[in-house]
Amino acid sequence: MSIQVSIRVSKEHKDKLVELAKEEGKTITQYILDRTVLADGKSVETDNTRVESMLQEQIEQLRADFERERAFYASQIEKKDEQIAEINETNQNQLQLIAGLTMRNETLLIENNRSWWQKIFGRKNKSN
Repeated sequence: MSIQVSIRVSKEHKDKLVELAKEEGKTITQYILDRTVLADGKSVETDNTRVESMLQEQIEQLRADFERERAFYASQIEKKDEQIAEINETNQNQLQLIAGLTMRNETLLIENNRSWWQKIFGRKNKSN
């Protein structure tokens, strides 16, 4: 059983199909069948190879992109670690300074533990 398939093409396309079919010594119908249905097996292999190579290229590109991003983020982490260490060191220095100033203030408060009237009249308490 055979069926009829009709396709609409422009005059230029029809002329090109006639020319290509004559070059191969075939009818237009046979040429179209050979190029589409019968050649499908060969083109599948070619297409598979082409797709596989494209996928391999994409995989390589993704790996390169991943490695570049990994290196970037690793360097960012190193910088942040350095910043944290510097902040911790500054914090320690500030805590030591605060502790020193607190001790100095407490010492001054103990030394100057005179009442207001003793400060005015210039006498010191005998207990101090």
